[in-house]
Amino acid sequence: RAFIEKKTGFRKPVSCCIFPVRVKKYNDFEGINYEKWDICKPARELGAKLNIPVYRFLKDPLKRKYGKKWYKQLEIAADEVLKKRTD
Repeated sequence: RAFIEKKTGFRKPVSCCIFPVRVKKYNDFEGINYEKWDICKPARELGAKLNIPVYRFLKDPLKRKYGKKWYKQLEIAADEVLKKRTD
């Protein structure tokens, strides 16, 4: 927040911004997994109440790390998964 408000030139590493999402590097790709921590329970409850999934809440840092095109593909994939769940 301080960086966005131009109160500091220091920008937190993406790994801090996307917590509790963890990135694991493999030979040919990176795996991205959500780790369920009790400390994040209020955020999960608010997200459920507002119907905001974790990946949407983390949109800006995920786009910062992987780019706009990657994030758009994530949205498409997530929409397909949700569509299949409701069919």
